[in-house]
Amino acid sequence: NLGAISRGLEWKADTNWWVGSEFEGHGLATQGVRAILAYALRDVPEGLGLHNVFAWIRKDNHASIRVAEKLGFEKCADERSYLQTGDEWQLHDCYVRRVA
Repeated sequence: NLGAISRGLEWKADTNWWVGSEFEGHGLATQGVRAILAYALRDVPEGLGLHNVFAWIRKDNHASIRVAEKLGFEKCADERSYLQTGDEWQLHDCYVRRVA
């Protein structure tokens, strides 16, 4: 998913992903997010021309952290936010993938 697309001084968006437990470990999240990033960071008109794509990931979500790191996301220094996951508000760390 790619959302919260903003084209102000900085062109940016948020991304998130989810894979059912029965499909974990098959590289589906990595493939999907790689495709999203390719389109999001590619110059207009072939892509969206974004400068940064952000992912907010819980500290205990090791699988998503691995996906982010494999795809070149870097952890943002001291940037965290409480986001609602299901019925709970949980602390998430910020990761960013910048255009090359």
